[in-house]
Amino acid sequence: VMDITIIIPMKDTEDQIMKCLDSIKINTLSRDRYEVIIIDDASKQPSEFLSEKYDIHYFYSEKSLGAGGARNLGIRMARGKYICFIDSDDWISYDYLEKGLTYMDQCASEIGMFTLKREYDDIKDIIYKCKYNTLLQLGPEDSIKVMAKEYNFDVNIVPSTTNKIYLRQFLIDNNIFFPENRKFEDLLFSIKTMLAASKLICIPDATYFHYRRKGSIVQSFEHKNSEDMLFILKEIKVYLENNNYFEIYKKSFYLFCEHFMNLIIRQINEFCSDENIKKTEMTFIVKNLLQQINLDEYLASISAEKLRMHIQPYIIDTNIL
Repeated sequence: VMDITIIIPMKDTEDQIMKCLDSIKINTLSRDRYEVIIIDDASKQPSEFLSEKYDIHYFYSEKSLGAGGARNLGIRMARGKYICFIDSDDWISYDYLEKGLTYMDQCASEIGMFTLKREYDDIKDIIYKCKYNTLLQLGPEDSIKVMAKEYNFDVNIVPSTTNKIYLRQFLIDNNIFFPENRKFEDLLFSIKTMLAASKLICIPDATYFHYRRKGSIVQSFEHKNSEDMLFILKEIKVYLENNNYFEIYKKSFYLFCEHFMNLIIRQINEFCSDENIKKTEMTFIVKNLLQQINLDEYLASISAEKLRMHIQPYIIDTNIL
């Protein structure tokens, strides 16, 4: 049994994955205490040489599974006490694995969360999506409401699963896996794991570096983005209702709906040049989202100022002159 299994899905990212694997190789955790599993999601050209060059497990799937399906395969293959996910064009700080293992063991936590630092293709600024300088311990309700931005505790939690470490047996015992061939799969996975956990910790001073390249999910648009976003939100609502959580997390659910609808609409406006396509896509989203939400519940869950912003999105100064 290993201490940590690192699961890396890849698809046509042979040029980027070297940096990812090199960042793992220089980590301070002894090499015999972790394993690396690469799930190649039907790349045009297999990269078997990675197995020998980096002493890792490489599996090539001829059938495309999507990032979620590739991670599921990795979870089933894993031997580590803990599991963490890294995307093939991202990288980690040199003490990431050792600090993750130390704090998870020390706190007996099922989920640990690392600082997430984002870098861009064409923007010089570096942005922290979440930053942890102190060890924090949270329960499921606080974690989800902070992630939804329903609570403001001066700490951020992001839905991403790549800046987290999980107790493997916890995932298996709760039968928690990713939806396959769906985008935005991290949100559903994060909500399920947070609800099932007894304790979540924020791990201080260890960083996951996320590289956002042009053409990534949030830097491009296709109709499947809308379909998958609606599918994931529907699955979340069903899961909350089936487990008698919906009343507790109703406001958080509507905040997630709002956030991801805004994300998709931004993509449509930024990456669709045809006016008719824009209108068709936005109509599709609004009509289908209205089937999932209770308008009375939504209006009751938001503030008067938020409602005002929906009605008057371009008006900042509301003083009557």
